[in-house]
Order: sequence, then C-alpha cells, then structure tokens
Amino acid sequence: MAADYMATAAWSAIDAHRSDRAQSLLDRALYLAGMARDPIAELRVWNSYAMLTHQRDQHAAAVDSGYAARATGIARRNPPVRLPGSRPYGRRPLQPG
Repeated sequence: MAADYMATAAWSAIDAHRSDRAQSLLDRALYLAGMARDPIAELRVWNSYAMLTHQRDQHAAAVDSGYAARATGIARRNPPVRLPGSRPYGRRPLQPG
C-alpha cells in the first residue's frame, strides 16, 4: 500500500514537472514494491519511470523503463488480449470505394 501512495505522489510530481522530487519518490516506491513483492505496484512504478524519463528527454532510459515494466511478474503472467480479427499495429487500412 505504501508503494501505491508513493507512486501516486510521484505521479503528481511528474505532472508538476518536479522531476527531482518525482525521481526520489519513484526510487522509494520501487524499493517498497520490491519489499512487498507487489508486481502490480512495481509495474505502475516502472511505467511512471518511463513517463519521467521521457519528460526529461532521456529516451533511452524511457525505453529501458518500458522493458523493465514488461519484465515484471504481472506483465509476464497477463499477456495483452487481442480481439479476433484485430491487427497488432494501428488501424486497418481504408478500403477503396
């Protein structure tokens, strides 16, 4: 629960463009999520790290954070669901006429 509160506070700091504060809150939230073995909170924190690093224009770190999010236990157990007939990338092309 503490990791969720820290992640929420970090998100507020990201929204306010207080990147140093967000970084320290995310560091603490990731530590707490690991201690609690809470893969959902861990996924949320890694996604927030990706947002923060993107905001800082650290695009390589944003990609790394995305990979870390995908490697969490909850992401590995729950693969994305695709609807029948859906395409994995973007919209369907327009049909002529």
